[in-house]
Amino acid sequence: MNDGRVLVAAGYNRSFSTPINDAELYAPATDSWSTAASLQTARFGHRAVILPDGRVLVVGGVEYTFVSLWSAEVYDPVADTWAFSDSLQTARSDHTATDLADGRVLVVGGSNHDDLLLAAAEITVLPTVTGYQPVAAKVGKSVSILGSHLTRTSQVLFTRAGGGLVPASFTVVNDTLIDAVVPHPAITGPVRVVGTTGTATGPTFKVKPNVKKFTPPSGGPGTVVTITGTAFTGATKVRFNGVKASFTVVSYTTISATVPTGATTGPITVVTAGGKGKSKTDFVVP
Repeated sequence: MNDGRVLVAAGYNRSFSTPINDAELYAPATDSWSTAASLQTARFGHRAVILPDGRVLVVGGVEYTFVSLWSAEVYDPVADTWAFSDSLQTARSDHTATDLADGRVLVVGGSNHDDLLLAAAEITVLPTVTGYQPVAAKVGKSVSILGSHLTRTSQVLFTRAGGGLVPASFTVVNDTLIDAVVPHPAITGPVRVVGTTGTATGPTFKVKPNVKKFTPPSGGPGTVVTITGTAFTGATKVRFNGVKASFTVVSYTTISATVPTGATTGPITVVTAGGKGKSKTDFVVP
């Protein structure tokens, strides 16, 4: 794979005369094997191709009744998950699969259910996500998702605070561009695009914290201030006009901070992995 590891996926268990859906990862740097997520379908005689975004496409093969498969699935090494992709037009095994320069995959030949050799060829088109413009934004702001084969997109999912994914509203502009709105409660992490031909996981998108308001509006050192906004999960710093304060992240939308000694009148800043968020109004220190 792109990170140097080797994925071994599915195959045939001679002891039980059945195909398997197990997968393992080999790390050359440590000379070690680890268990990966299992495929959706046990198969052998399939082919695997590394996609431009680092995912792995497994296509075709033979299942447990020894019938050739139409199905294809994609392994996401970041999430350690398998997801079905668009199926082949012709069930086949022992074929070839070649990644093309434009991100498509060419599947040629092989044999079918009746062990007849196939002359047919087809091209598998999978979505890819290569980047964002801008690379960071606040909740509620628009972001352009860049990639390829995006026309059939049915869902855009951002990383959710607390785990999982959160759907976003979006518009497919063309085959290489989607306009989406950063949803609540998204945090910094990969963005996933789901389409009828497969799923693509993009690089990390940064969700900036947004300091909307605070109460009380003023106070001296030791005053406890409630800061409200969005994307506060995982906050690493809170500053009163540049002076670090002790604080507690109460929730995605709330931080409780104490005005530090040495603070002066000025904005309140919250820092997370997604960047910095600064209040538009000043906190007043008498």
